[in-house]
Amino acid sequence: MFHNVQPIGPSEGSSALREVRFAGFQGTTLIDFPRRIASIFFVSGCDLRCPYCHNGALFSVPEADRMPPDTVWAELDKRRGFIDGIVLTGGEPSLHPGLVAFARIVKERYPFEVKLDTNGLNGDFLRDMLPFLDHVAIDLKTTPDRYALLGSSLSPEEVNGRLVRTRELLTAFPGEVEYRTTMYPPVVGDIETLRAMMVFVPPNADLYLQRFMPDHAWSEEARAVTSFEPTHIEALAMELRRETGRDRIFVRTYA
Repeated sequence: MFHNVQPIGPSEGSSALREVRFAGFQGTTLIDFPRRIASIFFVSGCDLRCPYCHNGALFSVPEADRMPPDTVWAELDKRRGFIDGIVLTGGEPSLHPGLVAFARIVKERYPFEVKLDTNGLNGDFLRDMLPFLDHVAIDLKTTPDRYALLGSSLSPEEVNGRLVRTRELLTAFPGEVEYRTTMYPPVVGDIETLRAMMVFVPPNADLYLQRFMPDHAWSEEARAVTSFEPTHIEALAMELRRETGRDRIFVRTYA
């Protein structure tokens, strides 16, 4: 049904992207969208400052370095028939409400599936995006009382409420749901913390415990932190499976 659709020109669809700060693009990835060949669009800006973030360069990107709307559409047109989907990541996509219109146009005009990476702290944005998504990946950082250590300006009560709302929205989502926790020792690393975090993970989600990799962390503080051994993370995952009765808890060690 898509073969006779004309490419989107520079003017058409540009209004959808006027406020979206696209700051990077990767034409092909085989690992960022499970079981799909995909392209990645990176947006700039974030409402957190996780010391271990590997994309710290996207916290602030000069206007001159941003990707023009006509280039965005040209890249999608070029990859029609080759990729299966696109990934919207950052930075933090929920700071860009224009992505809702962008995702809608993508679903209308292209045979692509759409994956969103987000920290899950903006329920209104997620609610509006869900009709146009096939896969949602939530970066669940730690317990609400420790989000201030990651640069959040929200109170623990506000973080708790926002994560609960995201869980409620995704419990009814028919697509794929993935939660990810980077095992950064200063904020998460014991079974008590992980147990407390499970209340925010919907029953239809896969949960990945990811090994913290200091080499590419944006902050000097994080680069000096020693990551957990894979055996420690595996043991935590096993204990969490046993306690919760949930078998969709996995480990990513990047070894």
